[in-house]
Amino acid sequence: MITSRNERLAATGAHAAGILLSATFLGWVIPLVMYFANKEKSKFVAFHSMQAVLYQLVIAVVGLIAGIAVFITFGILWFLPIAVGMIGLLFGIVAAVQAFKGKTFMLPIAGDYARKIVRM
Repeated sequence: MITSRNERLAATGAHAAGILLSATFLGWVIPLVMYFANKEKSKFVAFHSMQAVLYQLVIAVVGLIAGIAVFITFGILWFLPIAVGMIGLLFGIVAAVQAFKGKTFMLPIAGDYARKIVRM
C-alpha cells in the first residue's frame, strides 16, 4: 500500500497519542477521533487509528486486572502492572515507528480486529 507523508504522520500520531495518554486510561480517545475523521479518506490511517484504539483498551483492561492481582496478593505481584505498562509502551513505539515507515504493522490481539473493522 502506497501512503503519503500526511497519512504516515497521522497514523504515527494515532499511536503516539495512545502512548502519551495511556497512563490516564484515555489512550483510546484521540485515536478513536482520528479513526472517524479518516475512515473514508485513508484505510491506512483508519487501520492504525483503530488498532491504537483497540490496543489501548486491551492494555487498560490487562493493566486493571494486573492492579487487582497486586491487591489480592497483598503486593506479591507488584511487578505485573509495571510489566504491562512496559509491554504496552514497547509495542506502541514499534507500531508508531512502523506507521511512520508506511508499513501496516499488526499489533497482538488488536491488529486482526482492526483489519476486520477497517476491511483491509
